[in-house]
Amino acid sequence: MLDAFHEQVAGVPAVTFDLETTGLSPIDHQISLIGLGVPATSGFQCWIFDVQAETKLAEEFKDFWQGKQLKIGHNVKFDAGFLKQHIGSQPYPNFDTMLASQIIHNGRGSNYGHKLEDLVQRELKQTMIKDKRIQQSFKGGPYSKEQLQYLADDLVAPWLVSPKLVEQLQNEELDWVNVLELAALPALQEMELTGFAIDDESRVALQQSLEQQLEELTAQLPQLEKSGKGKKPATVEPLNINSHPQIKEYFQKTWRINLPDTKEETLVELARTTGKPEAAALAQTITQCRHLHKRLNTYVNHLQDKHRRSDGRVHGQFNPLGTVSGRISASNPNLQNIPIRTPQGREIRKAFVPSSADRVLVAADYSQVELRIAAAMSGERGLIEAFQQGEDIHSATAAKVFGVGLDEVTRDQRSQAKAVNFGILYGQGAFGLAETLGVPRREAKGIIEAYHAQFSGLQAFTQDCVAKAREKGQATTLMGRHRPLPDISSNNAVVRAFAERNAVNTPIQGSAADIIKVAMIDVAKALDGMDSKLIMQVHDELVVDAAVHELDKVKQLLVTCMEQAAKLEVPLEVEVSHGQTWLEAH
Repeated sequence: MLDAFHEQVAGVPAVTFDLETTGLSPIDHQISLIGLGVPATSGFQCWIFDVQAETKLAEEFKDFWQGKQLKIGHNVKFDAGFLKQHIGSQPYPNFDTMLASQIIHNGRGSNYGHKLEDLVQRELKQTMIKDKRIQQSFKGGPYSKEQLQYLADDLVAPWLVSPKLVEQLQNEELDWVNVLELAALPALQEMELTGFAIDDESRVALQQSLEQQLEELTAQLPQLEKSGKGKKPATVEPLNINSHPQIKEYFQKTWRINLPDTKEETLVELARTTGKPEAAALAQTITQCRHLHKRLNTYVNHLQDKHRRSDGRVHGQFNPLGTVSGRISASNPNLQNIPIRTPQGREIRKAFVPSSADRVLVAADYSQVELRIAAAMSGERGLIEAFQQGEDIHSATAAKVFGVGLDEVTRDQRSQAKAVNFGILYGQGAFGLAETLGVPRREAKGIIEAYHAQFSGLQAFTQDCVAKAREKGQATTLMGRHRPLPDISSNNAVVRAFAERNAVNTPIQGSAADIIKVAMIDVAKALDGMDSKLIMQVHDELVVDAAVHELDKVKQLLVTCMEQAAKLEVPLEVEVSHGQTWLEAH
């Protein structure tokens, strides 16, 4: 059967592929079936191989995955991760129908799903029925007709939809974005498969610390009487921080404060503006309790119970198009969301360590990459020259805005300039800046006017971004990624203003996302064949689990690859450091 397959596939330019597995983790689970779809003179033929029944079969496919045929799949990263882990080979060249759909319909909302059945409905106007019970049933053979048909459908559908997606990518000039995203998949797979080691002693200490803090804060919550049921007596329990009705009722009864909701931003605003100290204190306590609960569950308890695999490491998942800007997102767990500036966040990072005693963690982070991109895209000479001369950009900005010498800039002036540099990029006005700086609105308005007078090119750039978005209905990054902005001409001023902010935000943030992806791809290639491994991408930062004897080489290649990821009029600058924990390395 295998010989017949190789004979048929030898003369075709493309095939489809799909795997069925015993679970979702390539570390803990196995490949059950390998499915391959091949065009034939009589139509389309599906080949299905039971690699659990014949264990040597998977190995015999090793060379095929690197053959000349284009391999078309749906969610290629998932299948390729299993192939890499269990066979040591990945499908190349490839085309991913899910990735292509995400690129084409980026930012169009939940109505544009990217499951295979969504693509079949949208592109072919047909209905594809997916039975989840079958999807979760591939634990071992013999397999039923329904199971084999399920896999065959997953081979036929990508073959039918892929030409339509290729045409759309070409028509919308998104070919380069597709090439970039496909090139990033091996690096993402490597990070997922390598994983992040955890120091159990630090994790346990962190758990105890967070539990103690939570217990102390919970003791500060109001005690509410809960009536007993039947013959059971009434009990006293602390206010439930997750019960929105209970919290709203308590604030209304105690202080006659009518909360519209109990979201964090609402409670923070209440604590800031209410003239009732006890109400402000409770709002803060509820917010702090929620933060501790989330960190305890997500980054401590769940690390051990849900996210650690059989090798003892945390193997998170990386979504290459997890945000509309093109930034990579993380899940299970979301390690990108650990705050570096809070005490709890720093303690959590201390628990992440190198994989062995003869290794260190190396972190390389872009310095002010979005501001550098904005300077280059706007052509604002004041910012460009400051970056080219290696000046502290916030001090240089303060010197111009406040009309003082560079060596005369005060700490407060630099802080104000920093807030303006980042705030104005994303449409922050006098009201927002006044809140950020804690100054009167009139003073904030004066700072913004002085900034625009000194950096008129940046203001013209932001206005041009909005005008182009209004004309084309979308915003575009330096490298051609699109984000539709249908609300840019809305009659609703609030909705329109949000779209206008995204018209400026997208070219800058999206370009930063493209640049870090190019850097990640180049770093992964440079590390190929070395003992050191790329294990994490967090916004503008790359983290490597490095062998000590390769430390200097790893640092140098990180700086080189990241600084050369894009050619701008301003230099890209990278800060690199190392340590025995993720906290030390940052």
